[in-house]
Amino acid sequence: MIEYVRETERSIAAWALRNPYAIFAAFFAIVIGAIAAVLFLLPTRMMPYVRSPLISVITMTPGYSPQEVATYFTKPIEERMTDLQGVRYIRSYSQQGLSIVTLQFHYGANMQRALVDVQQLTQQAQADLPYDRANLKPSYVVPVDPLNTPVLELAVTGNGWDPVLLRQFVANEVVDDLKGVRGVEVVFPFGGLQRQIRVNVDRDALAADHLSILDVRDALDAQNVSRSDGVVTGGLHETLIRGDQRAQSAQSMLGYPLMTTGGRTVYLRDVATVTDGPAEVRSTYRLNGRSAVEVSVVENPDAGSPQIIAAVMKRVRHIEADHPGLHFTVAYDNSRFVNDLTRNMVEELILSVILAGIVLLIFLEDVSATLIVMTSVPTCLALAVLLFAPMNLSINSSTLIGLLLAIGRLVDDSIVVIHWVHHKLEEGSSPVRAAIDGTMEVIVPVVAATAVSIFAVFPMLMSGGIT
Repeated sequence: MIEYVRETERSIAAWALRNPYAIFAAFFAIVIGAIAAVLFLLPTRMMPYVRSPLISVITMTPGYSPQEVATYFTKPIEERMTDLQGVRYIRSYSQQGLSIVTLQFHYGANMQRALVDVQQLTQQAQADLPYDRANLKPSYVVPVDPLNTPVLELAVTGNGWDPVLLRQFVANEVVDDLKGVRGVEVVFPFGGLQRQIRVNVDRDALAADHLSILDVRDALDAQNVSRSDGVVTGGLHETLIRGDQRAQSAQSMLGYPLMTTGGRTVYLRDVATVTDGPAEVRSTYRLNGRSAVEVSVVENPDAGSPQIIAAVMKRVRHIEADHPGLHFTVAYDNSRFVNDLTRNMVEELILSVILAGIVLLIFLEDVSATLIVMTSVPTCLALAVLLFAPMNLSINSSTLIGLLLAIGRLVDDSIVVIHWVHHKLEEGSSPVRAAIDGTMEVIVPVVAATAVSIFAVFPMLMSGGIT
C-alpha cells in the first residue's frame, strides 16, 4: 500500500506518509526553535508596546506669567506647527514659567521623520519668541511615550555620604553607568538635595552704591563664562589662552567685579554674600520613611524587562562594591510581575492542552486520536511562537491570551480531521487510504475556518504584541 501511495499520490498527506521521519524532524525542529526563541530571542513585557504618536515642544520661561507665556511663546509655536502634514491635533498648556505644545499624529506615522520636522519648525519659531538672556531657555522637542514607563525604580542611600554629593554622584556617575547596559533607553534621577550656589544681596549696600539687582544679574552673566582670550605667539610656538571664570565655588564668585565708578571698583563681596550648599527643596523622594535619591530605568521598546533588570542589577552590585556606604534598594521591579504573568499563562496553556486531551479521550474513546491531538496542538502553538520573531511580536499578556484562544480552534480542527479519517475507515478504506482521503476532503473547510479564526485573533496579536 505504501508503494501504491508513493507512485500515484501527490497530496500533502501522501507525502507525509511517505516521509514520516522528515515530518518527525520538522515537528521536533519547530518545538526546539520555539523554545529557543522564547528563551533567547523574543522580548518579554508586561503589556504590549505601541509607538506613541505624540511629540511635545517644551519651553522654559521663568519669570513670565501664564498670560504672557500663552501670548508670547505658546501661540507663536502653535502657528508654526500648523505647517506640518499629518497632524491630528495640537494641544497647548501654558503656566507660569512653562509652555508645552503637544502634537498628535496618526497612529502608524513615521515618528522619526515627524520628530525631525518638528525640530526644524521649532528652530524657525525661535525667531518669533522674545529673547531674554536671563530667563528664556531654548525650546526643546521630546517624543511623548506614556506607555514606555520605568521598569525598575531604585532608591539610593549613602551611609556617611553628604546628601548633596550623593545626588551629584547619582545624577552623573550612576546614571551614565546604567545607560551603558544593553537595552536601557533612559535613566533619570529624582529627589535628593541638589547643589546650588546662592547669592544673597544686601539691598542697603546696593542702594549705597547706586546699583540694582539687575546690575548684579548682568555682572554674574558676564563674569560666569569660559572664553578664548587669544593666542600668544613666540618663535615657532603658539599658545592658546583661555579665561575660565565659571563659578566653581562660593569663594571664587566673591571677586566678581560689578562696576567701576570714581576710580573705585565694586565687587560682589561688597554687596552680597555667597553660599554653596543645597538648593531649596521643592520635591522629595522617600522610601519607607527614609529620604533617598530615586533612579528610574526605562527599557528600549524592543527589549525584555526581565533580561534588562537582571543586567542592571548586576551593574548595580558592582557600583555598590566600588563605593562603600552606597546602597541600592529596589522600590519597583517590573520583572516580578512579568515573570508571574508568563509563568501563569504558560501553566494555563499546558493545563488547557491536558484538559483538551482528557475531554477527547472521554468522548472519542480512542487513545491514538487523543495522542494525535496532544501532539498537533503544542506543535501548532510552537509554530505560532516561532513566527513572533519575524513579525516583531513580544511575549506579553495579549499575545499569550491569543495563544490560549487558538487552542480551541486547534482542537476543533483536529477533531474534524480525525472524525473524517474514522468515517473513511468505517466505509472500508485502508488506514493509509483513509488518512489521505479523510484529510484532503476536510482540508478546504478547515483552512477556511482557521482563516476566519486568524482574522478574529490577529488584531489582538497585532495591537497587543507589536514591539
